[in-house]
Amino acid sequence: MKYPSGSTIGTYGIVVAGGNGPGSEANQLNNPRSVLVDSSGALYIADGINNRIQRWLQNATNGTTIVGGTLGTAANQLYFPETVLFDKYNNLLVSDRYNNRIQFFNLTTC
Repeated sequence: MKYPSGSTIGTYGIVVAGGNGPGSEANQLNNPRSVLVDSSGALYIADGINNRIQRWLQNATNGTTIVGGTLGTAANQLYFPETVLFDKYNNLLVSDRYNNRIQFFNLTTC
């Protein structure tokens, strides 16, 4: 949900990602844990149950899985991602909760 500046009531929010019930389709999220907005307005969402990081471009109706999507321990897999953030070089860091690790991704390769 996105809330205009000065909003005080939740009914003024606008759905900007998901909102189509829980699920694993490109237009759904399942237990989103954190969201990060980059300088272009794209959203990066830790989608916990789906074990993926979704990127939603501004005004998009679907997201793109840029990391994960299957549960596992390999370097390209996640197990309940919780937090996403960028470092000063715009690399993506993901707190991979049940794998007990922090994953590092260079987004130029995504």
